[in-house]
Amino acid sequence: MPYIDTNNRTLVPLRVFSDVLDGEIKWNNTTKIVTLKSPELTVIATLLLTRRRLLLTGKM
Repeated sequence: MPYIDTNNRTLVPLRVFSDVLDGEIKWNNTTKIVTLKSPELTVIATLLLTRRRLLLTGKM
């Protein structure tokens, strides 16, 4: 059962996408950037701790 928060958003661990896309996840603790790279897709996510938001940029 997926986790659904109080704003009715479904949260899915990035690892799920990595496994499906045969990708690799890297975390940079200094910059707070997580990168998921696979043969089909690159996703870069920046964690903004002060705003409680996640910015996603993707490139195919």
